[in-house]
Amino acid sequence: NEVSALDISANGKLVASGQLGSPGRKGAVAPVVVWDFDNRQKYTEFGGLSHSVLCVKFSPDGRFLVATGGNQMIFVWDVSTAEVVYSRRTESPCSLAVWGPILENPSGGRYPSYQLCTTYDSQVLVHLMSFDIKSMCYSLSSDAVQFPPSGLQRKHICGVVKDGFLLTGTSAGDMCIFSLQSKVFRA
Repeated sequence: NEVSALDISANGKLVASGQLGSPGRKGAVAPVVVWDFDNRQKYTEFGGLSHSVLCVKFSPDGRFLVATGGNQMIFVWDVSTAEVVYSRRTESPCSLAVWGPILENPSGGRYPSYQLCTTYDSQVLVHLMSFDIKSMCYSLSSDAVQFPPSGLQRKHICGVVKDGFLLTGTSAGDMCIFSLQSKVFRA
């Protein structure tokens, strides 16, 4: 299958490749394959996406992998256990998923929280993935970023998180800046 998305873990040991779905296979399954770079072999493979993988991104510590697909699904997997941490169908395809910083647990526990930013057409969301001690698993809470009243309709197609801000590039050729702390459009 053709590769449609690619990312490398921060330590350089794992490579994630998202594939285009094969029209010859039922459901146009688009796998996400994680490769062991040192040994040049497949480490694991994740399913659930179809048509095409739009993006793949390792968390900063390489523990989690987020991927989005043309079938309007988003998945977060634990790379070492291959467990689905989060999945859902979205209103439109998620064109961008990028991790923010790892946040220390405020109660001093051993499970950190993770910040994740996603975009859907002109909507930008900031998620917090935190460990819930009651259910003994991670859960995701989401907040929409506030835009100016004039309404800024842009499709955000690429981006990075730097120093508390999400910077995105749009299909209209603009660059947008969002504050992750206040969850508002800045410029």
